[in-house]
Parts: sequence; structure tokens; C-alpha cells
Amino acid sequence: MAQSHYNPAKRSLGQNFLIDESVISRIVSALGEISGANVVEIGPGRGALTSKLIDAGAVLTLIEKDRAMAEFWRNAGQPRVIEADFLALDLDDLFSADFPPPAKLIGNLPYNVATPILERIASRSHYFSEVVFMFQREVAERISAPPSSSARGYLSVISQSAFEIGRLFDVPPDAFEPRPKIWSTVLYFRPKSAPSVEQSGFRRLVSMGFQQKRKTLANNLKPYFEKLSVALDLAHIDGRRRAEDLSLEEWELLNGTLDALEKRA
Repeated sequence: MAQSHYNPAKRSLGQNFLIDESVISRIVSALGEISGANVVEIGPGRGALTSKLIDAGAVLTLIEKDRAMAEFWRNAGQPRVIEADFLALDLDDLFSADFPPPAKLIGNLPYNVATPILERIASRSHYFSEVVFMFQREVAERISAPPSSSARGYLSVISQSAFEIGRLFDVPPDAFEPRPKIWSTVLYFRPKSAPSVEQSGFRRLVSMGFQQKRKTLANNLKPYFEKLSVALDLAHIDGRRRAEDLSLEEWELLNGTLDALEKRA
């Protein structure tokens, strides 16, 4: 199926269409064997990835926010099309007896929604078996940043708590139309078999810990947790450290220790 050139990019939707065939093939190949597999694509646009996915035999569901493009794909009679904003979509409505989870998830994400989309799937990772997303390179660096990196932040910790993350390759601006000013990076995510923490409380803790990155961990957290000093001592974490210096394991230990102390009270 040939790639459509139906619509121009819309700046309001953050659209930059992928046009480099070699990059398109590499992104789709990163999902592994997809013949007969349930695959969800966010924002198919002109269909660069869509065409390859269909050709490879994927059982495909498209989620398209742009009304004109959603209508185009419906008229094309190819995959199942859901006209919706992924951030507002009830994921239970995405699946059915004919399209059960977990599915593989793929997308060339608009730069202006990449971060909230990743936050959303990090808290619902059980719906997906594998995820391949392309991000602005700076965002990809934040997602995969190790402890003590200046790029490490809230997004790093919550992503790494839900997924094993692999950095696949960088994509130059001339692979897109219109040409963006920045490079992109393709990341691979495999959900961890069983999340080690309850996500909503953990996300709240991490968010507060990174509230002001120049402050120490204790200074950021003490307004919110009465027993913070006790928890830090029990977890053997120095409260004078900054949030970016903690490993994922330390964040999870602190979260569990605070939970245990609150339940004991």
C-alpha cells in the first residue's frame, strides 16, 4: 500500500511526516515479528509506518486525532480507525475479544504530546507487550538518563520503573517533511513483567522529589511527608542528595518505606 500524501502537516498538531524509507523500515522492524500480531499505531498521518505495518501482516488499529486523516483512513478501508486523542481515550475501549491486549504499540509521536503519552502508557504498561516510539532527541535523552545525569528527571524515573528501555538509533531532520530543526531518536520499551511499585503513589513521590532540581531531596519532600527523616534513615538514603542522584531501586525503596510507615501510623 503506497504512502498517502493526502494532507499537509498541521503545526497545531505538531505534525512532521516521516519520509525516509530506510528509517521507516528500521522503525517497523524494531517491533519484531508482527504478522498476525495486534498492533496499535498512534497518529498514522500520511501512513509511512502504516503501509509497512499492513504489508507485514499486522492486525492494525489506528488512533488518529486529525478528523480529515481519520476519514481518509476509513475510506481507504484498511485498518480499524479510532478518531480520538490518545490522551483522552479509555484504553479499555481500545481492546475487544477480536483485538485483545497486550498489543504492540508504535508511533512517530508529535513533539508536543510525546511526554504526556509516555507518562500515560507508563501507568498502563500491561496493555502493551512492546513499544517503539520516536521522540525529539532531547526528550529521549531524558527518558533514558542514568542516575547522576543532568538530564535525569521525573520522566526518566517513571519510565524506567515501568519499562526496560533501549535506545535504537537517531534520525536526522531531513528524514521528515516539513524538516524540523532538531534530531529525533527511536526508543524501544519492553514492559516489566510486574511493576514493583503502586504507580500513582510512586509518581507523586517522584514528582515532588524533582519539584526543584537544585534543592536537596529532603528539602523537596519534607513538606509532604511527616516521617520523611525516619524513612530516609531506614532506606539508608542521604537526604542531602539531589533527586537526580537516586537510582530507580532507591526511589522504589523510599516509596515502599514511606508507605509502610504511613500504614503503621
